[in-house]
Amino acid sequence: MPNTALYSTLKVLGSPLLQGLYHHDVVGLENLPEGPYIVASNHLAFCDSIFIPLAMPRTVNFLAKSDLNAGAQVLKDGGIIGIYPEGTRSPDGRGYRPKVGVARLAVEAGVPVVPVGQIGTDLIQPSGSNRIRLRHDGKPIQVRTIIGKPLTFEEYTDGSDLSHRVQREIADRIGSEIRALSGQEYVDVYADRVKKLMTDKNMSADEAVAHLQH
Repeated sequence: MPNTALYSTLKVLGSPLLQGLYHHDVVGLENLPEGPYIVASNHLAFCDSIFIPLAMPRTVNFLAKSDLNAGAQVLKDGGIIGIYPEGTRSPDGRGYRPKVGVARLAVEAGVPVVPVGQIGTDLIQPSGSNRIRLRHDGKPIQVRTIIGKPLTFEEYTDGSDLSHRVQREIADRIGSEIRALSGQEYVDVYADRVKKLMTDKNMSADEAVAHLQH
């Protein structure tokens, strides 16, 4: 979880710096609700965790997998948390099956989920590369952060039916809304399994997907 003073300082200094290096458009700020909520975004590059907080007027606390309990407390205290439902960066720019953790957290905390589509950050750091690019095809890179309308799940907040099937349905709905904003093609397998095959078996993303779907 970020230090609030440090976060504010980095935001004030970092926003004009990054805007000078990359053109960053933010769309849909009017969709952000009051009170606590979860920001759920696609994940193309490490810098998603920089551009999304810079786009938001309030502090976004991004979570590691081990921080879900801490995230529940942030929401209880009226804060905002950020989650990548796919659990890892996309191996090839496509949108992969979301994990169900975001669904359980949203329902148990009784807060809305704000879907976010990130576009262009994969041009800054392409999949499989550690190199940071300042330009693409000789032109400045344009990044877009598109904020969708909040999703609510009041019908499940009484806790009477939070089966894995329900969590799966909620997670899939969130993933679908994210992809509608980002324009990504959907791949119905988990990204981390694809990346493991790519590493262990020296497969391409397409080969790994085909193997998992066989």
